[in-house]
Amino acid sequence: MRVPGPGPAERLIATAPHWIGAPGEVTEDLVTIELAALPRPWRLNVAFPQRADFTATLGVRSGTWRIAPAK
Repeated sequence: MRVPGPGPAERLIATAPHWIGAPGEVTEDLVTIELAALPRPWRLNVAFPQRADFTATLGVRSGTWRIAPAK
């Protein structure tokens, strides 16, 4: 499986230094992760954000990722 190249990863880090991801839709062909920027590193006693800033989508068959602004 390939991970996002430096382009998408660099854009995320430039947007915010700390991120958290929660599973989104999962199908046989696609897996999505809802990504939210955080002002500080996430800790166990902090609730997950109720919003997503970006969605990372894995094409299961191709092994490629796509990162796009959340809808």
